Amino acid sequence: MQNRKIDSGYFNSVKWGTYSIGISFLRQFLLVPAFMLTVGSRGYAFWIAISAIAGMICALNLGHLHYASNVLNLAYHKNHDVQQEMRQVQGANYFYLILQSVIGLVISLPLFLSMFTSFPVSYIQQNSFSTGFLFLFFGKITYQYCNSLLLRLFEPVGNIRITLKYRAIGELVDFSATALTIYFTRDIYLTCLAVFIVNILFSLINLYVVNTHIPFQVIVFKDIDIKKSLKFVKQSFVLNMSFLVEKIHEVGLNIIVVTFFRPEVLPIFSTSRTMTNIFYRFGNTAVIPLFPAIQKQFTKNNLDYIYSTIKKYWEISTTVIIACITIGLPFLPFIYTYWTKGKLEFNVEIVAFLFMAILFQNFGMIINEYFKKTNFSRQILFYNIIKSGITVLAIVICSYIQYKDGLGIALLAGEAIATVYLIMLFLSLFKAVAVGKTIIDYFIVITLFCASVIFYLFTNNYIIFLIINILITLYFVVKSKILNRS
Repeated sequence: MQNRKIDSGYFNSVKWGTYSIGISFLRQFLLVPAFMLTVGSRGYAFWIAISAIAGMICALNLGHLHYASNVLNLAYHKNHDVQQEMRQVQGANYFYLILQSVIGLVISLPLFLSMFTSFPVSYIQQNSFSTGFLFLFFGKITYQYCNSLLLRLFEPVGNIRITLKYRAIGELVDFSATALTIYFTRDIYLTCLAVFIVNILFSLINLYVVNTHIPFQVIVFKDIDIKKSLKFVKQSFVLNMSFLVEKIHEVGLNIIVVTFFRPEVLPIFSTSRTMTNIFYRFGNTAVIPLFPAIQKQFTKNNLDYIYSTIKKYWEISTTVIIACITIGLPFLPFIYTYWTKGKLEFNVEIVAFLFMAILFQNFGMIINEYFKKTNFSRQILFYNIIKSGITVLAIVICSYIQYKDGLGIALLAGEAIATVYLIMLFLSLFKAVAVGKTIIDYFIVITLFCASVIFYLFTNNYIIFLIINILITLYFVVKSKILNRS
């Protein structure tokens, strides 16, 4: 009998994936003090705004790049040749590049950049921020193309560890260029220029590495089929729209906030989200490794396995999040003040409601990922439209009544209602009565926790808040054991 061993490349992949998460974590928490110490909260607000604008324009083809990568992977596995598909993909890429470039050039005009950032035209002109925005924008487009398509060409040939390795290195290079340039120059324009230069150079290096390590050539301009490329754009439209709407919730909300509120509110909102999103990132890290097995069982229609895996994730992640928030909540003002170097005011209302939103987001995240991995593209699009639409509407209402503390409530409303939609879809697939009972029990726990946080906001009594959440956790653990036995 042949002994089977785990490929050592798997551990290399895990290693570089872990490095990538660590770099992303450092980026989120080190850039804030770097900008605060050098350009202050006003400069940091402008950086967040232009980064969000660049991110939204880049999102116009994000879904297309993922769709294109999947097509190339499948074509290679089927025919060991991707030249025809590569011509279609690259032609579609140029279509999006032209569209994105036109939009970027228009928005870079001082008048339009002022409209989208709420900063005066004079401020933009005096600091050459129109040109700086273009540097940042084209650097980000190049970086995205490299990460989402170019490096994924290693996947079909069985070298995903190289993909993860160069992604991690790219994140480190981009982060280092941003942090070091802003720290030593104290100039946002030069920081944008540095980001552009390092991303262009690193992408050229990646193109060379890809072309020397894969058994097919990356077509740049040769034999592009315009007609088939436009058809390819149409084929990827639904997935592309889904990614675009999802990006609105991820970074586009920064544009909404700076447009409807004062620029000074944006850094408070952004840093509060960064602080609470720690739980989302760790939850996402825990979810992704579950899906190779879930996808395999999906092909066998083994719904019992899928449901039990999802239920176990809910049990563990919900308990950990409630415990961490309960223990850490009284220390957050001190951590936040130190982190932002005392230049931003800690808003406990925004943070508290964001924590509630994270609990709903965590509950729906594994269902959302399940639908993504099983090609429920339209359902995911509707989910993202509901979540982003309700959140944006609530932010606009909060701005109308001048209630900045309601920004956290806006995100909570979007997450909660969108999660209910996901659950309705989930119940239509898993029609067993036990699934409905389980979801109701978990929703009771989440609702009780939200009530305890609201109680803390009104009373500021941490001891009672702690006792309530200990009881909620005990109830949840006991209830989970009973459900597992049934």
